[in-house]
Amino acid sequence: MLKDFTIANLLDLNETIAKDLFEGKTYPWEVLPEIGDFILKLGQTLSEEEYDHPSEDVWIAKSAKVAPTACINGPVIIGKEAEVRHCAFIRGKAIIGEGAVVGNSTELKNAVLFNKVQVPHYNYVGDSVLGYKAHMGAGSITSNVKSDKKLVVVKSADEQIETGLKKFGAMIGDNVEVGCGSILNPGTVVGPDSNIYPLSSVREVIPAHSIYKKRGEVAEKVDVDVRTILNIENHKGNPKWEVLYPLIRALKIDATMLFYPALNKERDDLTRFYLLLGQCTSTEVQTLYSICETVLATLRNNSYIKIENK
Repeated sequence: MLKDFTIANLLDLNETIAKDLFEGKTYPWEVLPEIGDFILKLGQTLSEEEYDHPSEDVWIAKSAKVAPTACINGPVIIGKEAEVRHCAFIRGKAIIGEGAVVGNSTELKNAVLFNKVQVPHYNYVGDSVLGYKAHMGAGSITSNVKSDKKLVVVKSADEQIETGLKKFGAMIGDNVEVGCGSILNPGTVVGPDSNIYPLSSVREVIPAHSIYKKRGEVAEKVDVDVRTILNIENHKGNPKWEVLYPLIRALKIDATMLFYPALNKERDDLTRFYLLLGQCTSTEVQTLYSICETVLATLRNNSYIKIENK
């Protein structure tokens, strides 16, 4: 559901100097046309004791580290303790958060980087928003214009939103890890705490707490350490329900397989029936329930119904 990809669900606005830019908006891409003007307005309010103002539309925190070979075009704000490394190219309309890293040969354009974001090696980030502690691996980029030059549409499995934007890279939630060499195509939205496999080509919305492997293959991310899983596999200890529940969901298995193994051996047919019901919608379950009631009543009244097992 696209309601899961609102600003409130993707981003911690306490982790950016640009909090006011997002106020009154629903989706993060709505800020893209306003970034430049917002920087010019915000820059005028920054403390001269904390920020240098080397040119008309450039503000750099005194505690930031900027390599002499970096090319910086305004409007831009570089936050406290941020680091802009050698040969970085900031084309303008960029907000670089506190403690963020813009690395060697990385290019930024019309983007908001929240605090602690890292784009450290050969990245391109254009017309995008990167949430708190998001990290893009070496060579990963946001592609911000469709090849057919049409307006970007954000699409989920069952919904879509017309953005009205020709240039739209990616909206990346807090604590997202993007693997090396990945391409985030126009209109990509990644939920917080998700991982993108290296060399992926992403062109969809990725739910929070997920692992994206390839198109159509997105796994739920399970916050369970490897040692705990090994202990379960080797029948060591008694794991708590808080540990077992996410594993059951991720593996898509019937809980009775864990808690009542004997029952599963004795009633394999019942287990298969449970699993079948688990794949049904609420409407389908209600319909099947009525049918089963009728069939059972007929069978128990000794009426003859021939059922062939397959």
